[in-house]
Parts: sequence; C-alpha cells; structure tokens
Amino acid sequence: MDRTNISKCSFMTKEVVWDRTEQFREIYKKYDSCPYDVELVAEQAGYEIIPKRDLDELDAFIGLNMKTIFVNARTYDNPSYANRIRFSIAHELGHAILHGEIIKNQHISNIEDYLSFERSLSDLEYKGFEWQANEFAGRLLVPRHHLIEQLHQQIQVLRDNNILHLLRSIPDQIRSSMSTPIARFFEVSDDVIEIRLMREDIWPPDVDSNQEE
Repeated sequence: MDRTNISKCSFMTKEVVWDRTEQFREIYKKYDSCPYDVELVAEQAGYEIIPKRDLDELDAFIGLNMKTIFVNARTYDNPSYANRIRFSIAHELGHAILHGEIIKNQHISNIEDYLSFERSLSDLEYKGFEWQANEFAGRLLVPRHHLIEQLHQQIQVLRDNNILHLLRSIPDQIRSSMSTPIARFFEVSDDVIEIRLMREDIWPPDVDSNQEE
C-alpha cells in the first residue's frame, strides 16, 4: 500500500476539526436540531447505516467505501445504548469527513488492507485519528452556543438555590453534577459534556458577568 501522507492526521488542531465540523453542519443546516438527529443527517449526506450482529465489542466502523457506517445491531436495537450509538455514528462520520482522503490514498480494497493500514500507524498517529473523530463527534452533537445556553441555565439553578459559591469551592463536583441534566438535553453521555465544557474553554464559567459568549 501507498502510505504517503499518513502523518498529516497527527497535526490537525482542534480548531481545524471544529471548522470542518461546522462546514458539515452548515451544508445540512435544514436538518439541524437539538438534540442533533445524527442518523438522519448522515443519511441525508449519503451515508448508509447498516446494523450488523457480528461486531462483538465494536460499536461501529466506517466501510471501505467511506459511505457505509456499520453499527453493532445489539446496541443499536437496545434503547439504553441510544446515546452511545449516536456518538458512534458521529465518530464514524468524523473519520469519513476528516480522514476519507487519507484512507483512500492507501488504495484499500479489503479489510486486511485496512487492518494493515491501522497497524502501520504509530501510536501518536492512531491516537490522532481517534482524537480527531471524537472531537468532530462531540462538536457535532454539542454545538458551542447551545452548550453555553445550557450551562447558564444550570448556573441560574445554583443561583436560585443560593449555592453559587460552590462553583468556587468544589468546581469539579459541580461540573460533574451539572453535566447530567445538560447531557440529557443533548442526548449524550455525561462524559461528553464534561469534555466539551473543558475543550470549549468555558469552564470554570464567569459567574460575575455570566454573559453568553
């Protein structure tokens, strides 16, 4: 296989990933919603989502044609895993959009070629692939402006209950506590929200001005 340009993935900044995410969102803005209907948007973008029952512990993976997203049928059919599947679909969309050209340049024609391609990556490059797809998924499912709105609502709850001072004394615990209702709004996991709050540089919040950015 031609393994040229593999290392480009390792140097994509979060700002570049965000820009690519927002470009994708803009193309399909007529389907924009909150929570984000990632399955509908993926299908409108030409991706076919196919449940498979032989994926073992794997949640999802992008097909070699970069237009098919295979998802684990056991989790796909289980409502308790709905948020996890949504993130997995967004993650695979991230691979297709961010890494599609890189993978195509490897002239992969079968799963053995793909596994060989993965094995050829250094730990840094592989982690770059996964980090970027995760960042795409997080930004797609949790848009910054909506996240700030939800954060301010939770700050108001603290204010109404006269416990705003806890933001300063136990910020980590408050962030964890706030993440649960915010995650429910976006239909993602609590961990996704905690990561977004930190990645978007909106934590700790400015409780004095509490103005939307």
